[in-house]
Amino acid sequence: MKYMYYATLYLDCDCIGVNFHDFPNVNTLGKDKIEATKMAKDVLEGDLLAAEDNWIQLPERTSATDVQTKNGESLLAVVADTSLVLVNKKEGC
Repeated sequence: MKYMYYATLYLDCDCIGVNFHDFPNVNTLGKDKIEATKMAKDVLEGDLLAAEDNWIQLPERTSATDVQTKNGESLLAVVADTSLVLVNKKEGC
């Protein structure tokens, strides 16, 4: 399944922090914007996979115009595709 949610990028000491507006408990960081963006996709996909596996209803995506950013923060649209995650199963297990 494909999803898109908004995250906020912010400076956190020497790193770039990432918070998701619709998933307040999903956070990550990276050493720069490129790594933070990659980590945002990874952490969102992991959370979405867990929600799918446990039949947890996902929040509706907040519109970009409704996401409030503070001074120095930037908005990031994160696309996650849980269908790309394959489970390797050994024969007989």
